[in-house]
Amino acid sequence: MKFMLIRRADANTENGAMPSQEMLADMAAYNQRMTEAGVFLSGDGLHPTSEGCLIRFEKGEPTLIPGPLSPASERIAGYSVLEAPSLQAAIEWAQQWPTRDADGNVTLELRRYFSLEDFEPGAGIEQHRNLARVPDAMNVHVAFPGTCREAMQFYADVTGGQLECLLTYAETPAAEHTPPALHDRIIHASLNLRGRRLMVPTWRLSAIHRRKG
Repeated sequence: MKFMLIRRADANTENGAMPSQEMLADMAAYNQRMTEAGVFLSGDGLHPTSEGCLIRFEKGEPTLIPGPLSPASERIAGYSVLEAPSLQAAIEWAQQWPTRDADGNVTLELRRYFSLEDFEPGAGIEQHRNLARVPDAMNVHVAFPGTCREAMQFYADVTGGQLECLLTYAETPAAEHTPPALHDRIIHASLNLRGRRLMVPTWRLSAIHRRKG
């Protein structure tokens, strides 16, 4: 399930007050924990409503209402997009919001996204389903000519992803079927990029078994 965790605005955010370095560090650590758990998809802060506007339609005609907009407590200062197995799981992550934010006086709103399965079948929903067939993210499998360890570490450094697995041949049953010189080579690796993964597959293991067999 996909959820939006909304951080409501307050007088400070509406006045354009910027977070401290300590608050930024706390938020980064919070997002990192959710990233490693495969929960955090994206998130951003928003400029105050004085730099935005409302566009209100009446009988199809738009009217522009420039900011600032009030009351602040009904506005949005930022949001995170989460993917969690249930509402309760999303609530548990929301309850870990950094307490340094506004000295612990924050209002969060948690809302579940609609999915296509929530709607009755029909021509309109099929148009949306056709659009959804183009994935917005993929898990990618790659192979390297003996340079997997160095390549995956490079990708981790460049992307800031979590290198969650570097498994050598020596650490698997494949060790007895491979020459000792290859035991320190990587048979499987996984780099977590906000819940999406760049992986080195284990197909080489089955290929070795076929050659040995």
